[in-house]
Amino acid sequence: MENLLKYSAILFDLDDTLLRNNADRFVKHYFKTLTPCVSGYFEETEFISLMTGATQAVLSAKRGRRTLRQVFADYFERQSSVSFSTLEGIVKEYYHNDYLKIRQITHPVAGASAAVQAAAQLTSNLVLATVPIFPYAAIKERVRWAGLDSAMFSMITSYEIMHVSKPHPDYYLEICEKLDCRPSRCLMIGNDYQDDMSARVAGLETFLVNNYALGDAENGFAPHYSGSMAELLVFLRDSARVDQ
Repeated sequence: MENLLKYSAILFDLDDTLLRNNADRFVKHYFKTLTPCVSGYFEETEFISLMTGATQAVLSAKRGRRTLRQVFADYFERQSSVSFSTLEGIVKEYYHNDYLKIRQITHPVAGASAAVQAAAQLTSNLVLATVPIFPYAAIKERVRWAGLDSAMFSMITSYEIMHVSKPHPDYYLEICEKLDCRPSRCLMIGNDYQDDMSARVAGLETFLVNNYALGDAENGFAPHYSGSMAELLVFLRDSARVDQ
């Protein structure tokens, strides 16, 4: 039969896979820079509680008709006297201004750009498969912090387009459906044994990048492959056409 590329799509996690970005530090700086922008509407503790609750609603949502943006908005509207449209307008402005200050606590992971470029030689379907709790504008900016061009990715999983989040296997199935790719022909690359390696349950191949690994196989999911970013680059460059 005709030789085809081994992978129809390659998915990359973002934070601590392509971009060194400690979650605890990021959240601290995120609220530190965002809360002053909404001070005319919320007390700091109230706002953080609202945002945390809405984010948790997104993370726990099962796949349905509502996008994760709608899940977030519905929770916010139920819990706050301030409309979600008001909040969204403020946050959109924030992502073009004070959000940029957070870049100083991040840096590109060495070799990440080369790995993405190597993956692009294997398939035109590159997906930035980050946890979809943020709008596209926020994620696109972090892609830039990683030293990458968002145009390299045919899909970026923001909360505007996704209906379920990691680590639900449905998250990966939704991506495959959007790309019209069989899960078995897709590769998920990430650093988290739970969020990223759960792609294995959905039928994808998985590669655990262990430079900044989170969790372990005992409490998460064992990857098909694992290694450093440098070893990932070798793996991608060695991936060849296979008989299908």
